[in-house]
Amino acid sequence: MNNLIISKKFYKIILPNKNNIDFQKFSPSTYLKFKKCPKQWLLENILFDEFNNTKYPSLIFPQSLIGSAIHKTIEDLIFIMKDYQCNKVNDINWSKVKSSIISLKELFIKNAQEEILKYLNNPRNKRSKEDYEIYIDDNIQNIVFKIKTMASKLKLDNTKVNSKKQSTKLNFELINANLSEFKISSDKLNFFGYIDFLKINNEIIEIYDFKTGLEKENDEKQILLYSLIWKFDEVHNPSSRNASKLTLAYSNNDKEIQPLENTQLNKKADELITEISNLKNIINNKSFEAYPSIDNCKYCNVKQLCNEHWNFIDENKLDLSNINDNSVNSNIEVSNLSKEDDRWTATVSHSDIFKKNQNIIIENRGEFSLNRDILNSSKEVRILNFNYYFDNEQQIEQNKIVLNKFTEVFQFK
Repeated sequence: MNNLIISKKFYKIILPNKNNIDFQKFSPSTYLKFKKCPKQWLLENILFDEFNNTKYPSLIFPQSLIGSAIHKTIEDLIFIMKDYQCNKVNDINWSKVKSSIISLKELFIKNAQEEILKYLNNPRNKRSKEDYEIYIDDNIQNIVFKIKTMASKLKLDNTKVNSKKQSTKLNFELINANLSEFKISSDKLNFFGYIDFLKINNEIIEIYDFKTGLEKENDEKQILLYSLIWKFDEVHNPSSRNASKLTLAYSNNDKEIQPLENTQLNKKADELITEISNLKNIINNKSFEAYPSIDNCKYCNVKQLCNEHWNFIDENKLDLSNINDNSVNSNIEVSNLSKEDDRWTATVSHSDIFKKNQNIIIENRGEFSLNRDILNSSKEVRILNFNYYFDNEQQIEQNKIVLNKFTEVFQFK
């Protein structure tokens, strides 16, 4: 998919067909995203005819690639440990596990290579295979340390039920099990989720959520939702046993979250059922509001499709006097594009730096042929992640923006 023809097709602003919404159940992450901004949820979950009936491609970063590969490595490690009856790192059978995987580094590299292939097939990818490999090599010591730290937290039980992503084969009540990246689901709540590590025996039920990045505000909400889905999972937990331990496992520390009691769980379930009914009405009525804000829009995958975002940046100009680097990355919509030698002139339509209708110059430094081709064939574009340079000390502001390797240019008209 990552070739010039597909990329050119992708970088045209396409208004989605709201009848193509891909929705069966919420996951904790999609539910929290819907509450944050319904329109973002819509644009990220709708199926685009132009992309072979798939969802809109996401922005990608090396950090997220590493996070996915670490999760897969922990998942594989749990499964291999159970194959060799190894219940924790450095127990009597750990040497057999090490012989099987060669090293944690090698196991991670294998998973990272699989993730790189996925990233290279994303039309928004701006990096080469070598770029990702260099980034991984530069950070490999820290990556392996994270994996070792997370692996050391694993305390498995002796049980015949060990699985990864095979919940369809375990369509019965789970009494004793070690499960990694395991899908739980509740028809009553209209929710599903994948638990990083679920440990079940006659006495306890432990849910672990491995976090490879910094602590986030929604982490606690997410693991509490996992415990609620587990409580009302009709297939795997028909007895409605409560989770007894909830652990957010970060690379540098663990955070224990107090599980909810029965009364709290039942109250939360009733509230959630009512809320999900209201959200489904929004989906059925196709009335998706946008909630633009600096935090909501900063890492939004689909702001180029959202008119509310562009109106928002007009009303919220950057204060360049508070920026010390004399440069900033930003987004802009321009019209009246015209090529002049090796650069373009344009008129500002929406910007958090320039005034509306101001004339600016666009430079495309480097060999970024796709950006150049789109600029040459367009009259109106939306540009994400350009560089703007200025001098606060001399109070010099330029009327020029510079496109870089990671700039995205979307043909608007």
